[in-house]
Amino acid sequence: MAQPAAIAVQGLGKVFRRGDGLSVAALAGLDLVVEERAFVTLLGPTGCGKTTLLRILLGLEAPSGGSVRVAGRVPVEGQVPAGAVFQQHSLLPWRRALANVMFPLEMRGVRRRAARRQALDLLRLVGLEEAAGAFPHELSGGMQQRVAIARALAHNASILLLDEPFGALDDRTRRLLQAVLLDIWESRQLTVLFVTHNIEEALTLGDRILVLGQGRILEDHAVPLARPRDPLSDAFAAELLALRRVFAAAAEGAARGRDRSIEA
Repeated sequence: MAQPAAIAVQGLGKVFRRGDGLSVAALAGLDLVVEERAFVTLLGPTGCGKTTLLRILLGLEAPSGGSVRVAGRVPVEGQVPAGAVFQQHSLLPWRRALANVMFPLEMRGVRRRAARRQALDLLRLVGLEEAAGAFPHELSGGMQQRVAIARALAHNASILLLDEPFGALDDRTRRLLQAVLLDIWESRQLTVLFVTHNIEEALTLGDRILVLGQGRILEDHAVPLARPRDPLSDAFAAELLALRRVFAAAAEGAARGRDRSIEA
């Protein structure tokens, strides 16, 4: 029996108006379904609309057309039942790690003692309990992203949206945080939509890989590999090669799209 949809998008379009009177279509007729408790990676080159899609799912951008539902509701800024993590961590620099994780709990009206206890539990979950008293600038990039993940989980949402959260990290730290994220997804039974332009990362993490290009889904690929995945295996290499071919086509389409405008 199919799982119910945590995210459902149909015919989604988004057009941005440029200062010269022309408009550019970032998304065009995009259809997307993410089932509950799935780990889906959204793979695409720069300029293909990945971040625009996530901003629409978070209620930060209004669609130009089509329908969008997150946990059965139309996204409204500040009311979306999802946590979000971006490449830039967006932690509050004047608040220590613990206080940053407490912030969403405080905004929901959780009492301070309970908020502190829950925040400590979340920092423990990402392996950063000992850094609770550190300010963001005192943490490494990987540690900052762990705090950002803990803060996203503090929204008590069952859906986690991540926009290239490990893109600025070195390979060793990226692999470590990938493992941390997979553990959290499995233990908390989350639905995860993870945006990346890194093909190996998409294959390491996702049960499904959606290749985005020209404003729509070009490929919906079910990953046949069991976990944990060995990046040195022949099966992994074969999947990687197939995805690179699709990604190349998407990148070519995105490059053409950057040069194409429509009359406003």
